[in-house]
Amino acid sequence: MGLRKVIITCAVTGSVHTPSMSPYLPVTPDQIATDAIAAAEAGASILHLHARDPKDGRPTADPDVYMKFLPRIKQATDAVINITTGGSSLMTLDQRLAAPLRAEPEMCSLNMGSMNFALFPMLDKPREWQHEWEPKLLEATRDTIFKNTFADLEGVLERLGKGCGTCFEFECYDVGHLYSQAHLRDRGLVRRHFFSSSRSAFWGASAPIPTILSASSASPTNCSAIATRGDGSEMLAFHGFPLCPVGHPIGQDGPS
Repeated sequence: MGLRKVIITCAVTGSVHTPSMSPYLPVTPDQIATDAIAAAEAGASILHLHARDPKDGRPTADPDVYMKFLPRIKQATDAVINITTGGSSLMTLDQRLAAPLRAEPEMCSLNMGSMNFALFPMLDKPREWQHEWEPKLLEATRDTIFKNTFADLEGVLERLGKGCGTCFEFECYDVGHLYSQAHLRDRGLVRRHFFSSSRSAFWGASAPIPTILSASSASPTNCSAIATRGDGSEMLAFHGFPLCPVGHPIGQDGPS
C-alpha cells in the first residue's frame, strides 16, 4: 500500500486553557505568531488560530489583536490560515465573526451546533491563579451554552462562505453534528467542503473506536477528509486512529 498524505492541523493557543495552566501557552501576538510559524516549519499544513488579550491572556475576539499576528504568519508560511468562529461561549456571534470577516481567510472553523461547552471541571485541580478572570471564566461555563443554531450556521455560511469565499473545518462534537452538516450540504449551503473535525469532550462524543467509526459513516460522502482530536486521556486514542483507513483520508488536529 502506498503512503497516504496526512493533514496536520495545529491550534496554537485555543481558548480553553488559561495562563495559569501552562507557562508555555502563547498569549501575546508575538508569541502566537512565533509558535504558529514554528508549527508550520515542523509540518503543520493548517494553523487554527485564536487570539488572546496580550495584557492578561484571556480569549478575545478583537480583530485588531488578530491583525497583529495574522499578516506575519501569512508572510512567513504557506500554511492554510484557519480562524476560529467559536472563540468562547461567552462571546456573541457578531463578536466571534468580527475577525474572520475582516481577514477573509481561506478557512474558518465552524462548530456544528449549540452545546454545553463546559470547562468548569478544570477548577477541580488545585492551582494558583495568575489572573482573577481565569476561575471566573471557567465557572461561568457551568451555566452557559455555546450557541450555534441553524439560523446562526446559515448566516455564517452565507457571510463567510459565500461572501468571503471561505471554506470550513466543520467541528463536530457529536455524531448528530455530522448529520446537521449533511443537512446543510443537501440544501446547497455547503459549497466548498474541506473536512470535518471529530472531537472528544466529556459533554460530547467519547473517543472509543466505535464512536469514531460511527462518525466516519455519518460524514457526508463528499467530505475531503475527517480530522480527529482527543482531549486529555483520550488524546492518544483519537490521534492514533487517523493511521487506520476508514474510507476517507483522515488528518490530525492539535488541541484548541
